[in-house]
Amino acid sequence: MSTQPGIPLKHASNTDFTPALVGFTTFIVVLSTASIVARLRARYIMKASTGIDDILAVVGWVGLLANIVANYLIASTGAVSLKPPSPHDIVVSHKAIVSVGYSYPISITASKLSVLFLLRRIFEMREQWFRFGWFFSLALVLAWLVMALTFASLQLAGRVSLEFEFDYAISTLTFTNAFTDLLILILPIGMTKDLKLSPRQRTAVMGIFALGSAGAITSLVRAVRSIRSKQEHWDPRYQLYSEVMLGLAEAGGINICACLPTLRPLFRGLASAAKKKFSTLSLSHSSGGRSKHPLQSGENVDDASIALRENVAGISRSVEWQVDSGPRESSHSRGGSGTTA
Repeated sequence: MSTQPGIPLKHASNTDFTPALVGFTTFIVVLSTASIVARLRARYIMKASTGIDDILAVVGWVGLLANIVANYLIASTGAVSLKPPSPHDIVVSHKAIVSVGYSYPISITASKLSVLFLLRRIFEMREQWFRFGWFFSLALVLAWLVMALTFASLQLAGRVSLEFEFDYAISTLTFTNAFTDLLILILPIGMTKDLKLSPRQRTAVMGIFALGSAGAITSLVRAVRSIRSKQEHWDPRYQLYSEVMLGLAEAGGINICACLPTLRPLFRGLASAAKKKFSTLSLSHSSGGRSKHPLQSGENVDDASIALRENVAGISRSVEWQVDSGPRESSHSRGGSGTTA
């Protein structure tokens, strides 16, 4: 992040990047926390046992929180503001940047492994190409983690400088990270074609997994910007702001995408509860308020809760494809049945 004397800085301005950094970090806190809570709630509603993919999603979220705390520390020390930081603030911001070198890869790796084990639970390992792709993706993700932690450890030990990390390590890691994103996204495409799904369901399933492409795009953008920052001599404040923002977007986006495929029972249950409540209100209005819903006769029961549980029970019995109900067989298995016995 050092600059050469006499070379004008690009993106050098009188802009204070602290409000934008704090605002985006808070947005990721709220969205990621809501996603992980919704995931755990959906598993509870389905009365499903906690799987390794659930545990890994929580680990990824905890790592994301560490990344978030580091971002708040960077903002509080004035590292991206117009005010010159004090010697103490420089030390604190440096430690925060170093901590991100550990929390960022741990969060991303745990979230990606959560997706991989979710795919394993849904599709099992019947197809040879799927087994090969799954284990290859697993090995590549773990190798990426080792490489990222090695860079962070070398930087912590003083073997490499922050300039090396921002100029070379980040671009290497982000390009590799984008490749693993795309590889994981390919895995479910070939498997869903053999499941008994309606066109609408198939589109919804593929759409959920396609959302993960946002993480790959963010990784590529971060890698390109890391290279450009060196060639174009960016303002160090702007370069740091860009790196921590995109790094948080990567980790947060992957963790949120890891939770989305498991939320279908919750969304359908809430939608059914809202529909029943609306129908009850409409019936009461059309009858001039003379008829009452059966639950209004004195039973101390919450309408939305009852509707949600009834709907979820129906989902667990009849839905053709449900990621939280265990592995699914292909249409060629068990005489063409698309669900497990």
